Amino acid sequence: MKPEFETLLGSIALFADHTPEELREMLALVRPCAIAPGTTLFTQGDEADGMYLLERGRVRVSARLLGDENVELAVLGAGAVLGELALVDSGARSASARALEPTTALFLSRRHFDLLRADFRPAAYKTMRHLIRELCGRLRALNREIASASPGADPGRIPSWVRDPSTLPGRPLSSATLDRAVLAAIPFFGQFTPAEYEEFVTPL
Repeated sequence: MKPEFETLLGSIALFADHTPEELREMLALVRPCAIAPGTTLFTQGDEADGMYLLERGRVRVSARLLGDENVELAVLGAGAVLGELALVDSGARSASARALEPTTALFLSRRHFDLLRADFRPAAYKTMRHLIRELCGRLRALNREIASASPGADPGRIPSWVRDPSTLPGRPLSSATLDRAVLAAIPFFGQFTPAEYEEFVTPL
């Protein structure tokens, strides 16, 4: 694998705290790809089979809204991550992506990432932690947007249920007090192995 690919991975926030060895472990799973202008990387509704790390070029991301209107969501360039939620959820793509110019990227398939996670590799868990933080950040931003659009709402006020637990009254629960059976009943954790439960509830 080219040295510049390792530099690319190291520059992306998703892999910011990976060691050089862990970056090489991730690089062993990716597939370089060259994408011609006008090529569709994926279409809204497709199965989410992996994510792209853009090395160079530009990709237009769009989505169909009510009335089949196609709206541009973003134009992504070098260093951007595209379709990363595929590593968390194998559901359908929520948007479409098309190359606007000659583009090169690294593709990490969900299947290969799942193999790394199943082998309890630290690189996989660090990646998952970053994705979870990113998802939480997006959820908080969405909650703020919804709250600001509500009549009489205070845009600066965030509902208590989206705050950091450390800011709420009382003391955080230790991992020993968590009921694993209750945790396993939540759909999000349904496919976690016992070792993955421990990894999740162990304080960072």
